[in-house]
Amino acid sequence: MPANAMEHVVGVFEDRMGLRRRMLAVAGVTVPGSGLSPLQETEERAMIVRCFDCGSESACVRWLEAATDRADPPVFCPNAAAIGRIRALTDQETDCSAP
Repeated sequence: MPANAMEHVVGVFEDRMGLRRRMLAVAGVTVPGSGLSPLQETEERAMIVRCFDCGSESACVRWLEAATDRADPPVFCPNAAAIGRIRALTDQETDCSAP
């Protein structure tokens, strides 16, 4: 692969991961950087691939510009269900640890 093509792919990947981080933040989801179970690692990898392959980048940017805190991900997001599951688990853990 020519260097400029590789630079393009890396640039697209970085842009998509930036959108992914923003989507997770708006949804109120924090994914730990370490200590994930094998199942969580598999889901995390799948989410990254789905985001990279997504064809809705422009719609995603527009949605993120208008989104409010803890908004449900938009229906066009290929990670909407996964984000919802992670948020539900996180909320459940928070509820269980509250005094």
